[in-house]
Amino acid sequence: MEQKRKSQRTILLVEDEALIAMDEADTLSRYGFRVVQAFSGSEAVEIAIATPDIDLILMDIDLGDGMDGTQAAGLILGKRTVPVLFLSSHTEPEIVDRTEAITSFGYVVKNSGETVLIDSVKMAFRLHDAYLREQAKSEELEALNEEMNATLEEFESTNIELQRKITELEETKKELEHNLAERRRAQEALNESQAEIMSLFEATPAGIGMLRQRQFRKVNSVMCRITGYSEEELLGNLTRMLYFNDGDYDRVGREFYDAIKKDGFGLTEVNLRHKDGSTINAMIGGSPVDPADVTKGVATVVFDVTRLKQTEEALRKSESEFRSL
Repeated sequence: MEQKRKSQRTILLVEDEALIAMDEADTLSRYGFRVVQAFSGSEAVEIAIATPDIDLILMDIDLGDGMDGTQAAGLILGKRTVPVLFLSSHTEPEIVDRTEAITSFGYVVKNSGETVLIDSVKMAFRLHDAYLREQAKSEELEALNEEMNATLEEFESTNIELQRKITELEETKKELEHNLAERRRAQEALNESQAEIMSLFEATPAGIGMLRQRQFRKVNSVMCRITGYSEEELLGNLTRMLYFNDGDYDRVGREFYDAIKKDGFGLTEVNLRHKDGSTINAMIGGSPVDPADVTKGVATVVFDVTRLKQTEEALRKSESEFRSL
């Protein structure tokens, strides 16, 4: 087992979205990990229990219908000991608290970047290895205590060995505390960065939406105010809901994505449908999250130019009346 860990480690990647799973598996493979995939909680439980070679589980929390990631992790850990690293787009305290009730080795927010993902995986392995070493040392210490009680004649030699093992345990403890401190600092820095991003995300006067395959994955409050829909009503739905007809939806999507592929930025003007049925004159701009792969998502900015259009129309009407006069 030790020789296998030195050459290549196996990770069970549990992710129900095929594109995300493909991207994450490719990233892990490029860093030398062997990847086994599961697309549901029940499949993850079956594979993890039947495959002893799995060294770590990278578990998405939201797995669609059926059991979620925390439930699947609980069932797996009830059958075997394996480090579980949770991966999710959720940062709500109640979601994080659910993972803390399970023996996990970290919580990684999706789209945090390749470096954060790989460093978190490596940290989870280090923590688990430290735990195994500490467990081995504890078992060895118990054996030494039994040996000391069994024979008084070997007390001195056993005591020297015991002190040596205690010293090693202290060093392991210091190493573990150091690793935990590094992890806390990294998490604090990540939280601070995320807070700054969210502040900018909400402070902008334009509606912002993060899209993947034209599906809303995240929106700010301005987007909700412009469209009249709540965040819960927008998330997970296609942008089709904001168009009066499929023809406009298809045309705008085709023009928008063609411009992104050509120039790296799309800009178009379109009439959108407000939740109450009224018309929104909107200017939409956007660019891909990853310029090399537009399928990873698009950041879209929406400006409500309805008042501007109304003002322009009133000005044109006034000019026309003036000319007629």
